[in-house]
Amino acid sequence: MPACAMWSAAQSQTIRAGHSYRHPIHGILIRCWPVATPLRAAIAPNPKIKVRPFVESTQRNRVIALAALFQVASLVKDVAWHGRCDIDEFNTLVSSLFSFEATDIDGVYGNIHRLRRGMQAMANQLEAGGRGGDMELTRYVIGLLHLERRLMKHPDMVQAIREGIQAAERQREYFDDPAHESVIAALAQTYQDTISQLGPRIIVQGEQAHLSNGDNAARIRTLLLAGIRSAVLWRQAGGSRWRLLFSRSGLLREARALLAH
Repeated sequence: MPACAMWSAAQSQTIRAGHSYRHPIHGILIRCWPVATPLRAAIAPNPKIKVRPFVESTQRNRVIALAALFQVASLVKDVAWHGRCDIDEFNTLVSSLFSFEATDIDGVYGNIHRLRRGMQAMANQLEAGGRGGDMELTRYVIGLLHLERRLMKHPDMVQAIREGIQAAERQREYFDDPAHESVIAALAQTYQDTISQLGPRIIVQGEQAHLSNGDNAARIRTLLLAGIRSAVLWRQAGGSRWRLLFSRSGLLREARALLAH
């Protein structure tokens, strides 16, 4: 049984003090403090519930989550304008959707060096500040952060995404390939059936010949779903719109330090 299968009975289970559970979208262990409450509340956050996610609120974790978002944006741009993207960078993001056993943010992505492209793109944007940079990437990142906040207000949709990811995971195990067309099609359909309905939709710019290709459209939707996962991690690590506005220098210093290793 997949690690996240316990969430299938979210209506009836209860959170027990001292136990750890996994959030279907967060994919990170959640430790519950002494309080009993319906498990569904872990999907629809309630301020009265004392739940601590296993994503520490550190600058390093925020930078990693933000780097993943920028890597998503970079690959979306690649597919939209050129009809292709780096397969290793793509697999890193797709695999993050299935990282149910991760106990920290490093485990979600396997190795933070796999996010080097996103880290560099993020550092470039932070360094440019309001003086330019790649505004297309910024638009995608801000759009994903906005959609994640809206998604967390819809627990039924979170449940539907969980089920869609589980279905795709079974195909991934069967084909032993996270980038198999059947896996990507299932993840893309999950995004289209759920997050695409939230609005406002993320408008992807690119060459019409590439955008109208079904396989490319599926890759883009799958990348955006992985971006929602990264946006959740950003928020869990203490990220917010205010941090993006007023903590640019701190984020940039941390990004440069990680890139130097």
